[in-house]
Amino acid sequence: MTLMERRNEASKRVRDLLDLCKKEARGLSAEEKTIHQNAVAEINDMDELMKFEADQAKRDALGESMLAVEKREFVPEKGKQETKKVNDAEAFRNFTEYGIGNTETLPKELRAMTTITGATGGFMIPEIFSKQLFSYAADDSPTRMLSTQINWKGDGAFPVVTAFGTSYLVTEGSDVTTTNPTLAQKTVSGFQLMYNVDVPIKLINNSAYPFDSELLKWWGISNANKEEDLYAVGAGTTEPYGLTVLATNGSETAANSAISANDVVDWYYDVPFKYRKKSSWIVNDSTILLIRKIVNAVTTSGATSYVWSPGLGGEPDTLMGRPIYPSDGMAALTAGGKVGVFGDISQYQVVDFGSPLLIRDPYTVAITGRVRFVGHRLIDAALPVAEAIVSLRIIA
Repeated sequence: MTLMERRNEASKRVRDLLDLCKKEARGLSAEEKTIHQNAVAEINDMDELMKFEADQAKRDALGESMLAVEKREFVPEKGKQETKKVNDAEAFRNFTEYGIGNTETLPKELRAMTTITGATGGFMIPEIFSKQLFSYAADDSPTRMLSTQINWKGDGAFPVVTAFGTSYLVTEGSDVTTTNPTLAQKTVSGFQLMYNVDVPIKLINNSAYPFDSELLKWWGISNANKEEDLYAVGAGTTEPYGLTVLATNGSETAANSAISANDVVDWYYDVPFKYRKKSSWIVNDSTILLIRKIVNAVTTSGATSYVWSPGLGGEPDTLMGRPIYPSDGMAALTAGGKVGVFGDISQYQVVDFGSPLLIRDPYTVAITGRVRFVGHRLIDAALPVAEAIVSLRIIA
């Protein structure tokens, strides 16, 4: 039995047990509570194991993912462009090991990679470098995964809608009376997201160690962790605005140290129906821990049922029927704070400007026997329709 099949079986046991209690209008017996807790623990274990296996598979396939890429190249002797297979992995590996100044590797790098003329050390970007980098961001950042991702070449602006205007039915020949939407403009120009690592030359030159693949992973995971913080609670001005800052303020909890089932229901209905169809929850792990313990009491019989539902078939767990995702970027429960967001996260626009740049600097830390690699990206974000997402507020 596969891990997924084991997880689905445990999830089915939980759901069947809760459905039975709900049908019989009773609470869980002591024995059933033990069964429920064991099944939930098994689900969590399966999730961790599946994530480990997925990460391992990604590491194993990382080198292969860069090997055979197709490029359109002009063939002078034929006077036209043709599709050719180019070994991106070899070019990138040569760049990380030798830089762009090595005459033997330079033709391969120019053929297989996009180059931007710079100082000695150069800027080099493999064709699929961005895709691999962003794949880590999508895996480790639920906000990026659920948002709408855009790539712009330069500064731009979003229309920010605070009212959509009103449409009217009119009879033929009558004056048309309408109200215009209320629009503002949000300009995004990009904030610099930097990453640097000093790598021992001995490690770079160790042919048995896949350094180039590891460099991709280090940069990607580091960026993903920082992005998740920024896209959750970024204050703007010197960093992108985060979801909890741009979202409409949702209802406050009844207590400043706990979350009740009624609080969850209030947050759910704070979001207009048209956005709830695609809605998701994003909260901190510590908040998820509190929510998973919430039970609904059935007044007539005193029976209880959990508001949380474990996912089936690899689907995320749900709250009020909508998927819920953990985010280390969201704040823990604090009186007067915001513990997360709920709504149509795809309305949040994450903007990447151009392509990532990688600088190989063999000089700055050369005296220590190391080479410095500096990664550079421009990022920003906006929420044109604020009513689509609400922040989950804790009363002061």
